[in-house]
Amino acid sequence: MGELYNALDFNNEGVIYLGIGENFLDLNAFKALGFQLGSLLNKRKLAKVTIDLALLNNNTQAVKLFLEGLANTQHNFDHYKKDKVVNTLKEVSFINVDEKLIKETFNIIEGINTTRNLVNTTPIDLYPESYANYISKLFKDTKVEVFNKE
Repeated sequence: MGELYNALDFNNEGVIYLGIGENFLDLNAFKALGFQLGSLLNKRKLAKVTIDLALLNNNTQAVKLFLEGLANTQHNFDHYKKDKVVNTLKEVSFINVDEKLIKETFNIIEGINTTRNLVNTTPIDLYPESYANYISKLFKDTKVEVFNKE
C-alpha cells in the first residue's frame, strides 16, 4: 500500500496517481502516502496543487492521517541554520472532502508544529520570560495571565 505514479511533464503539468491498494486496515500507511506525496511536490518544486480525496471521503481517520503526512513535509525548523529551506508549495486545494475536516486537521497540525518549534528552541532563546511573551503573542485574542513576573 502507498504507491505514487508521477505523470507530470517537465513543466510540472499532469497528474500524480496515489495507489492506496485494497487494504484499508493499515491507517498509518495513509500518513506515509501523504508524506511521499509532499516529498514529491517539494522535489518537483510545485507551487500549486489540487488533491482529490474522493476515495477516502468516507474514512475521516485516513483523510486526517494523509493530511498530517502531507503537512509534515512542509514544516521546517531551520531557525538556527544559515541556509533556510524554502518550500515552493504555496497553495493546496482539496476536492471531495469535508472542509471542516481539513480545517480541524490543519489546526491540530499547526499545534504540533508549534510544539516542535518550542521543543527545538535552545534554552538561551526560550526561557520563562520569552516563553510568556511567545504564548501571549500566540494567543493574542485570548486573555493570558503570566504569574510570577518578578
